[in-house]
Amino acid sequence: MPLNYHQPASSIAELLVWLTSPANTHMAGQTIYCDGGADAVLRGDDIWSWNDAPRD
Repeated sequence: MPLNYHQPASSIAELLVWLTSPANTHMAGQTIYCDGGADAVLRGDDIWSWNDAPRD
């Protein structure tokens, strides 16, 4: 279920820090969706329907 709000850039930065850290030693060839859950339920043209969420 989509979270229905946009994440601040700092939350994306946290993911990038982890991806480039020594803690991330067993990850290869992955696709990481950082879209608030939209990919789980929205497909095709519906993907654009959730961007009416309020922005911080």
